[in-house]
Amino acid sequence: MQFYAFDVIGSITTGSPFGLLEKGYDDGIIADIHDVVYYGTFTGIFPKLHWWIQKTLHLLKPFGLLSSRQALVHFMLFHAEQRRKGITSNDKNDFLTKLLKLEEDGQNTRADTFNALGNNIIAGSDTTSITLSAVIYYLIKNPSKMARPRREIDQKAAEGALSDPITFQQSQNMPYLQEVIKETLRIHPAVAFILARRVPPGGATVCGKFLPQDVSGPVTYTRCVPLTKRQTDVGINAWVAHQNAQVFPEPTQFIPERWLGPKESVAKMEAYFSAVRQPHTLEFIKADKCPIWVRFESMHWKAY
Repeated sequence: MQFYAFDVIGSITTGSPFGLLEKGYDDGIIADIHDVVYYGTFTGIFPKLHWWIQKTLHLLKPFGLLSSRQALVHFMLFHAEQRRKGITSNDKNDFLTKLLKLEEDGQNTRADTFNALGNNIIAGSDTTSITLSAVIYYLIKNPSKMARPRREIDQKAAEGALSDPITFQQSQNMPYLQEVIKETLRIHPAVAFILARRVPPGGATVCGKFLPQDVSGPVTYTRCVPLTKRQTDVGINAWVAHQNAQVFPEPTQFIPERWLGPKESVAKMEAYFSAVRQPHTLEFIKADKCPIWVRFESMHWKAY
C-alpha cells in the first residue's frame, strides 16, 4: 500500500511514478522521507538544534557521506530539469506543470518549485499510505461495514455513473463511502503531533486557563508554543480529541454511520474533528490551510 501511495503521489506531482510497484523494493526514496519526518519531528521539539545540525551536515558533504540519502532530491531535480529543457512534455495535468508556469510568469523561483514538490511528496505520501491501510483494515475487521460501500459503488457502476478512473466529483455522490473515509480519519489519524491553533487577539480561555495572545503575558498554562515573541499557539493531539466519548460515543468503535446522524451531533463532532476543512475545527484556521495529505488520501481511496 505504501508503494502504491508513493507511485500515485509521484504521478500527481511530477507526472511520473517512482516505480516502486514495478520494482517491488524501495530504492531509497521512502527511507529519505522517513529521515526527513524524524528530523522534522526532533527539531520541531528542539528548534535550536536545527542550526547546529545543518552546520554539521554541510561539513560532511565534501566527504560524500550524505550521497546515499539523496534519492528524493535527485528524483525531483531530474524531472524538473527535464521539463525546463523541453526533454519531456510540459502539457501534463500535474503540479510540476503548474509550478513551472508560475516560474515563467515570475511568480515562483526555482527554490519555490523545489520546495512545493518536496512538500507534496513528503506530506502527501506516507500519511496517505497510512490512511489507505487503515481504511482497508477497518473494513476487513467489520464485514458489515464493507458490504455497504460495495453496494453503493456497484449501484453507481450499474447506473453508468462512474468513469474509469472515477472522478472526485463522482465519489462525492456516494455518501456512505465518504463517511467510511471520515470515520477512518477519526479513529486512525495519520498525523499524531499537534497542529496548533493561534490564539486570537485579546486572548482566549481554554479549559479554565487563560491563554494570552502575547506570550510576554502571564503564563498560567502548560502547553503553549510561541511562533514569534508576540504570538501564542495552543493545540491538542488528534488521537486524544478523537477519543472524547462525550463527542464521539463509543470512540474506539469503527462506526461510519455516526456521520450520517442528526445535524446537531454531526456539527459537534466536526468541531472536534481535525481532518475536515472547516473554519471552526481544531487544527485548521482556514480551508486553504488544510494539509495536502488530507486531500490526497481522500482522493486516493476514492480512486482505489
